[in-house]
Amino acid sequence: MNLRQLEFWVATLLVTVSLSASLAWMDGAGQASVADVRREFWNSGLRFNYVMNYFLPHILPALFYYGGFLAVMFLGYPRFFETKRNDAFITFLLGVLGAMTLLFAFNTFLGSPGYSENYTGPERLAGRLVTFFSRGLIMALQFMALITAYILIRVYVIPALMSRSKRSLKAQSFMTHFQAFLFIWVPAIAAVFFVRRDALDFMIFVAFCALPLAFLVHALNYNWLIPYREQKRLSWWKYWALYLILSFAMCVPVVLVFEATIGSVSFDPGAVLVVTYIWILVLVTPLTWILYLYGRKTTGRLNQLASALSTSNANLDFLKSQINPHFLFNALNTLYGTAIQERSENTAQGIQKLGDMMRFMLFDNMQDGIPLIKEIQYMRNYIDLQKLRTQASDKIRIDTMLEEAGCQHTVAPMLLIPFVENAFKHGISLIRPSWIKVSLTCTPDKVYFDVYNSVHPSPEKDPEENSSGIGLENVRQRLQLLYPGRHELSIHQSQTEYFIHLTLLFPHGR
Repeated sequence: MNLRQLEFWVATLLVTVSLSASLAWMDGAGQASVADVRREFWNSGLRFNYVMNYFLPHILPALFYYGGFLAVMFLGYPRFFETKRNDAFITFLLGVLGAMTLLFAFNTFLGSPGYSENYTGPERLAGRLVTFFSRGLIMALQFMALITAYILIRVYVIPALMSRSKRSLKAQSFMTHFQAFLFIWVPAIAAVFFVRRDALDFMIFVAFCALPLAFLVHALNYNWLIPYREQKRLSWWKYWALYLILSFAMCVPVVLVFEATIGSVSFDPGAVLVVTYIWILVLVTPLTWILYLYGRKTTGRLNQLASALSTSNANLDFLKSQINPHFLFNALNTLYGTAIQERSENTAQGIQKLGDMMRFMLFDNMQDGIPLIKEIQYMRNYIDLQKLRTQASDKIRIDTMLEEAGCQHTVAPMLLIPFVENAFKHGISLIRPSWIKVSLTCTPDKVYFDVYNSVHPSPEKDPEENSSGIGLENVRQRLQLLYPGRHELSIHQSQTEYFIHLTLLFPHGR
């Protein structure tokens, strides 16, 4: 769940709890308040309507706050603030302030005896309007102060916490649990505020004692007791005995300290202790187990992915190790044939190219990524060495078009050469007409590679008959590992020709 989703659901949960608490209060203790408001209207000679003059004035403020929060955080914030249009964002906030002022003024107007067409005196009406708008402005300013404070927290505090959580698994676990308890903490505080707004000490106890205590009990159970139980180091009865004793022992000092410092005459420490203890057992304990089992399941999946990644890396290293002896064998075999045919005339050139290729093998091939230019140069050296072997035959045509312009990408080493090697292995015959065409072009975000060759049956005494190199199937696997969703490989084959087309995608240009 990302931060924006968390904001939406916490705000929705908060307004739901607030509305539910308000409805419960109006249905219970609020009945006396209804009588007082009705009497105030009647004494002013005005008609009283329950929905217009009492129900809506108690329900609308929560909806106004909810709507204002969504407007600022889901409309103005992403559209203006995140795009660095600060002037437009300030203008948007002023517009929200004006709208909230009018809405709260209207809500005050509904709940006041001034709601009547009988108020026709200009002076009295003007005074009432000033009162309505003053109260509306005060409530709107309170909303703006809260939303401004939250924006500052969102911009400076939350990113710092999230960046730390990314660096530490313990911090990630803490943030996950804190978010879970936030869904209990905020609605519980709101419910206490709306249901027991006359009992300030009780609200303080719930907000700053009972809920933090619940978090500590959760941490004890999650990080120590449950793991010991899952490791069979605690039997079930020992686990429950320890949990009941320790959680109760943590509740007692919190209640006693609060009663000695802030508690009033109406604060009954015994009753509060029992209620708090039962609340922790009934609500916090199941939540802790749910989070633990979910975390264990997630950890298992991560371990499976880590194991699969290790296997993939091992396979990739194995594929790299398979490449080296195969290509060195081809190069040495070519130089051997050249030395037999021409003695020493072309040996120097061949040895130089072989040296470049061996240097590539020893240094560049062990890296995860190399400049595409180096891969192209290695491919040129390989093709030139193969031309030395086939230059005596006029039936063989080898065409290359390897454009280096614009090829600033980084690729895995030895990614393209297997296709060229496959073309020379199956596409060259010293007695039949043969051809090989290799082309490579680049754009800022793509690399196009084509190999087109004739097909001939392998000779009976082919020195590479039992050596398949890395094979095209292994090349497919390597592409899947290194470029998942970022490559297109097409292979077409007939009895006389073979064609491969490879496109590598680089969304960010590298």
